[in-house]
Amino acid sequence: MNNPSLVLIAFKYPPYSGVGAFRWSNLSKELAELGWIVHVVTVQWNCRSDSSFLDILNHKNIIIHILPSLGPHRMTEWRAYGGALGLAVRIFRRIVERLLSPFYYIDVAQQWGRIMIPFVKNLLVTTGCNVLVATGAPFSVNHAAARIKTELGDRVRLIQDFRDPWNDLPSYVTSFGSARRRANSEKMEHESLACADAVITVTKGVARLFQERTEQVVQVIYNGYPSNLVSKLRNSPKLRPLIRVVYAGTFSHGRDKTFIKFLLMLQNQRLSGKIIFDIYGAPSKFLRQAVRSLQNPDSVSFQDRVNYENLMNIIPDYDYGLHLNGRLSIDALSTKIFDYLAVGIPVLSVNYGDEIHGFLTENGFGYSVRLDNGQQEVDLAELIEKKPVRPDPGRVAAFSYRNIALQYIKILEGGGM
Repeated sequence: MNNPSLVLIAFKYPPYSGVGAFRWSNLSKELAELGWIVHVVTVQWNCRSDSSFLDILNHKNIIIHILPSLGPHRMTEWRAYGGALGLAVRIFRRIVERLLSPFYYIDVAQQWGRIMIPFVKNLLVTTGCNVLVATGAPFSVNHAAARIKTELGDRVRLIQDFRDPWNDLPSYVTSFGSARRRANSEKMEHESLACADAVITVTKGVARLFQERTEQVVQVIYNGYPSNLVSKLRNSPKLRPLIRVVYAGTFSHGRDKTFIKFLLMLQNQRLSGKIIFDIYGAPSKFLRQAVRSLQNPDSVSFQDRVNYENLMNIIPDYDYGLHLNGRLSIDALSTKIFDYLAVGIPVLSVNYGDEIHGFLTENGFGYSVRLDNGQQEVDLAELIEKKPVRPDPGRVAAFSYRNIALQYIKILEGGGM
């Protein structure tokens, strides 16, 4: 009996080590372990020694096909530098983006389809595979997959996997520069949804946005955590003189402003000296300046960047893992939430309501501080005075990528959840 198979179009895939590769690097590995043959169509990324996903490249059931991107995709790998070098890098990127904008006015994958579409069509035919999955962003990938579906018809089952909203994503909204570009992107989104056999998103909030644009039932399969991550708590929960909080993530889409607003709340309640934050990420210049202006700036410590594996060994030493949502990204459930839970620490979320609030409180996964409409759902003094409540391992296990892969198989085989 032949193994079931699928073709995955994933612009971001290992050795790319950014968050855009987390979902499908883990899902493809779990599917391969469950006996699926996964053909991955992607582009070349520089191999970093700190990538924790390189073992995926050697799995016998994962076959990787690397195609030229026909675009400046590696600019997204450039690290954020400070000082004069950082300024020079940002200026150079802006110049390159401006020069290439007539050709890549939707996203960096826009021209990739010229090579990728005929390759994938041939791959589907020669392998006999009839399942095609496209994951975006970048969303030109999803549109290219729709073109393949249109040409091959019922010969292939198309699953559109959206890790983010499309034309509601802040970076897309602000980058078009003209009504014509915006209209073109909206047309691409409509066409991508219209011919899909299944539409998958990562949160209920994102699903609502896509549901407004299609009659297809949009289904939710959450992100999760690598199945080999297990609780690594050093000590049982206890009340400490200082609450220690770790943040591992970006400050994009207004998350830096959310963090500063929370720090000011603590300061106004005379609690900033009782909680300390260790930041493993790339803080914005705005954030660094705002922290320096606090009454107790030493409560926030910016740590050196560490790779994913080392970070997962550091996190269990903390009382809480911090999650931040910006005002324009209320639908986001960061992948880092699931990493915090996997290693056994509760989440402290500062957000503007919506799904994250219910997700944490209903599952007992942590605390939610809402900034919307002046509401404060959590008493900050109570948060600091109480010992942390560890998340229930049974509830957390539902979000291992092995269990998420089992959910996804139902979709791949033509059923529903």
